[in-house]
Amino acid sequence: MRAAERVLVVAVLFLSLPVSIAIDRGNTDLWLFILLVFGIAAFERQRNVAAASWLGLLTAAKVYPVAYLLFFVRGRRWRYLALGLAIAGAATFAAFFLFDGTLAANVRGFLKGLNSLEGSYGTSLNSTYYNASVEGWIQAIAYVVNGVDGLHAARQVLSHVTIYSEVLTFALLAWYLRYRERSLWRGTTLITLWILLVPDVVYYYELLFLLIPLAMFVKYAPPTTRSIRMACLFGLAIAPKSYFYFGTGAIDVSVLLVAPTLIALACGVVYDGIAQRRDDRTIRFSTESLILASADA
Repeated sequence: MRAAERVLVVAVLFLSLPVSIAIDRGNTDLWLFILLVFGIAAFERQRNVAAASWLGLLTAAKVYPVAYLLFFVRGRRWRYLALGLAIAGAATFAAFFLFDGTLAANVRGFLKGLNSLEGSYGTSLNSTYYNASVEGWIQAIAYVVNGVDGLHAARQVLSHVTIYSEVLTFALLAWYLRYRERSLWRGTTLITLWILLVPDVVYYYELLFLLIPLAMFVKYAPPTTRSIRMACLFGLAIAPKSYFYFGTGAIDVSVLLVAPTLIALACGVVYDGIAQRRDDRTIRFSTESLILASADA
């Protein structure tokens, strides 16, 4: 890649939606992004101890990235999975010990702050503002239909199914990565999309994680019609989409667009994997047929 092309790539990334909003907010996801880069790079080089360590630290900083440890489910590399979870647990407890007060007091303070935060989301528009998740999308639709009352009603209903949807989709993702998906870039993309779509609130700066599967997609995906469609969806996902605000002016139209784009991308990745495995079986069958034909001749 020429120097001018490198500059253009960096410029596009810095002007993307997740990077610009993360810098504007000074969010810690910028640092978590670096941990994930190190973890995926180590896994790509089959340095499993280093990968488990980086991903364990990432999990300690934010819970949902624990899904990246599902990489070790493939090939039954349980000891590396256990190492990642152990590092996450040790780092979490070490953080509680570093605060003033006892461990029990710090845990109670954390839970109190978490409950307060969840309460504020339940009585305001914060749960929809710049929210990339499916729940944010549903609440935005409810807001379009029936205003603030519709949004709160939707959130009340969703609050009863959130934990079940997270557990069910996590189990389905683990099964798919264990028994079906073998491509690292597709697996990374699906895990990242799970993290972005399933939690109740996922602000746009967390789309930053999508840049890693995008880079792997560019590196590994073969040039096909399917790849072109997925490239368009990657671009739409990270592009700014705040065209206008509606209702009281507190919610912009992008919340109606981000989640469907991510869902379409997930479907495209799964379909690409199915098509690739089908093509591989066809090639393998053709090769075996040629070998048998040669042997008979």
